[in-house]
Amino acid sequence: MSPKKLEQFRYEGTSWIRTVDYLQQENIMLKNRLAQIMQYPVDKNMLEQAEVYQNIFLGKDAILAILRHDIKEVEKLLLAQKNGEASNTEARLLKKQLKLRQDMEKMENEFNRIKKQFNGYLAEAL
Repeated sequence: MSPKKLEQFRYEGTSWIRTVDYLQQENIMLKNRLAQIMQYPVDKNMLEQAEVYQNIFLGKDAILAILRHDIKEVEKLLLAQKNGEASNTEARLLKKQLKLRQDMEKMENEFNRIKKQFNGYLAEAL
């Protein structure tokens, strides 16, 4: 694999780590906002919806942890490829890089959709 391609893959990995960090911070803010809302008296419907969002946010935490792990795995493959340590790393690297690109895009889209939905719900319910 060319050094330019390896460098591009490293750049993408660094960018993905920053994106995961940002999404984790946003998820923390959403959970904190939910906790703030729950300090006030709420009806049964709002309590049920709050539980749904709480579960969604906890699920996003788990997915972000998996993405972070996958990014680290790609970084290891990049290092092995750079050092010529294994002959089969290029195919595995290309496959994992493509899957990670798709997973990151999906996560960003899902997270933005949930965030918008949550904020819209609160604007209507409060």
